[in-house]
Amino acid sequence: MLILFYFLFFLTPLLVSTSSSELFELPKMYFIYASTILITGLHVLNIINKKQVLFKPHPVILPLLLFLFSQILSTLFSLDHFTSFYGYYGRFNGGLLSTVCFVLLFLIYNTYRTNQTNAKIINISIISGLLVSLYAIAQHFGIDKSIWQQDVQARVFSTLGQPNWLAAYMCILIPLSIHMGIRKPIYFISTILFALSLLFTKSQSGIIASAISIAIITLYNLKNKKIYILNLVFLFLLFLIPNPIYDKFFPAKSTDQPILKPETGEVLNITGSDDIRKIVWSGAVELTKRYPIFGTGPETFAQTYYWVRPREHNDTSEWNFLYNKAHNEYLNLSANTGLFGLLTYFAIIITSIFIFIKSRSWALLSSFSTIIITNFFGFSISVVSLYFFFLVLLCHEKS
Repeated sequence: MLILFYFLFFLTPLLVSTSSSELFELPKMYFIYASTILITGLHVLNIINKKQVLFKPHPVILPLLLFLFSQILSTLFSLDHFTSFYGYYGRFNGGLLSTVCFVLLFLIYNTYRTNQTNAKIINISIISGLLVSLYAIAQHFGIDKSIWQQDVQARVFSTLGQPNWLAAYMCILIPLSIHMGIRKPIYFISTILFALSLLFTKSQSGIIASAISIAIITLYNLKNKKIYILNLVFLFLLFLIPNPIYDKFFPAKSTDQPILKPETGEVLNITGSDDIRKIVWSGAVELTKRYPIFGTGPETFAQTYYWVRPREHNDTSEWNFLYNKAHNEYLNLSANTGLFGLLTYFAIIITSIFIFIKSRSWALLSSFSTIIITNFFGFSISVVSLYFFFLVLLCHEKS
């Protein structure tokens, strides 16, 4: 069963399928579903054979079960029970079924975990991330540029499917790799590769989140000279490789050349992502006002946003896009599952932070902080959700 947990962290980020319309998230979620079934089945067998207790106590279990309860109630009152149970089609992450899976995996791993299994999961995560980052760097140099419609060399996405998703994943791994590198400098190789992959995504939220997490882990390693050398390397890369932060210091010269549609030659006026986010966020706030307690149902934003869509959205370059997420995990939760869902989610976050601080797990706190930040500018994908629920379980246990 522990081997299944190890495979969960190793394979999930790597899985890609060409036999479905959604190449990246769908195979990852199917693997999480399959792993949950197998792990739960083995755990039940151990209980029947009296080799293990049902569950062991943990401070996060109460807020976690309250969050699950909020999702159940929201699904019962949902305008679309099918979507709320399974999740939005193509991804299947965020629905009640995925929440049940993550809760079960949390409860079961908590029953079996040791400091040794925690260390193995961190090492396996770094190895898996190393493979993902190597592919991302290869993408930047054009290894698969003929496959995708997107300009993958400009913004890489590796096996995660979207630059911001890859950035969120790299942000989680960088503090863990730094922590391991302080003990064994060989890990600094993976740290640099993760940083390169992050910069090649050109994700502003990812770079900011990573900078904050590195600052946290640096504060608690001020006596270690290695951390200063690593920070100098990070700064060197930040101002060597073009990225949103680099562009603010060294803005490119304007060519005053308008972007034209290749089919018609019309001028394209592309609205900034920040401006579009604010419009979508205002719609999510309005949905929360209308359905404040249980929301409209998990993963129903694609259907309900049209009820409150601001008129300003019609003036953007994405006026005809389907928005199935609020592009802010917290507003997405409040719109879909109401304040009950949002507050129980915050309870998980606050309890987890308290445990990180109490156990002095600064690397894990740094990783967790990146999820909190990147979720503010986006939403959780399967891999990020896995780490959101599991990072607190990787804290060192006192013997």
